[in-house]
Amino acid sequence: MKSKKLLIFISFFVTLNIASTVYADDLTKRVGFGFGNPYISIKLGLSPKCSIEGRGAFGSGIKVRGGRFYYNFNPQDKAVIYTGGEYSQISFDTKNISGDGSLKYLFVGGEYFITSHLTFNLDIGPIYLSLKEEKTNISSKESAWLYN
Repeated sequence: MKSKKLLIFISFFVTLNIASTVYADDLTKRVGFGFGNPYISIKLGLSPKCSIEGRGAFGSGIKVRGGRFYYNFNPQDKAVIYTGGEYSQISFDTKNISGDGSLKYLFVGGEYFITSHLTFNLDIGPIYLSLKEEKTNISSKESAWLYN
């Protein structure tokens, strides 16, 4: 597994050097599709500085649906720095427990344009998670830092 991660890491930096002439340009009306483990998303540029994104994550008995807002500080550059927020609804129904909740996330991050159709982005920030179990009515509220 470590060798696979190392190969991805090296490939990423080799690709960065090859694609050094690609820039973000105007992000208005630009549509993007995101894939992660285990989520999918669709992102729409409202203007050069603002974007919105719908996300869905689905696992074994867990569903997370929500949206994000991005504010881009330097949309004309190859590496775009952004900040924003996310709100998502959570539902879970596993063998032993079921319920629902919400997730609130404030983040700062960056998006690197590898090619005009492929980007790599990372963000980090505080997250507030609120969950409520259905049968016992027990609730839990937690804060933490999330790296996405």
